[in-house]
Amino acid sequence: MANNENLNGHGFHERTASEQREIAIMGGKASGRARRRKAAMRDTMNRLLTMKVEVEGLSDILRADGGESTYEELITMAMIEKAMRGDVKAFNAIRATVGQTDMSDTDLDEQEARTQQMKANTERIRREAAPDREDGVDIINDV
Repeated sequence: MANNENLNGHGFHERTASEQREIAIMGGKASGRARRRKAAMRDTMNRLLTMKVEVEGLSDILRADGGESTYEELITMAMIEKAMRGDVKAFNAIRATVGQTDMSDTDLDEQEARTQQMKANTERIRREAAPDREDGVDIINDV
């Protein structure tokens, strides 16, 4: 079954405008519910991560170093301890969190140059495809 067909075998574009509009409305409502649910989960996670917690031995160490002994701090400390024991996944998660990368400065420069070249090529193709248009605005000659 093709991607544009529903379970009844009818393609979206074979439906009437009214049916398409109803399907689009239902999709928009479902999308909004999903976005709100994800936002609520993010808010809950952030609230819980910043809650203070008392863990024997660790909380005193965190507070002595200026911390607050939150779940976030304790999880970070646990990641560091795992990395210290040789857990490469924990080490890579820490590096990603602090913005470190395996790429050298030369690699990053080359990647930036490739990105700029792709953008320039895309712009050139867009201009060639619509020679009568300039910056997305139709040119209208005086009559």
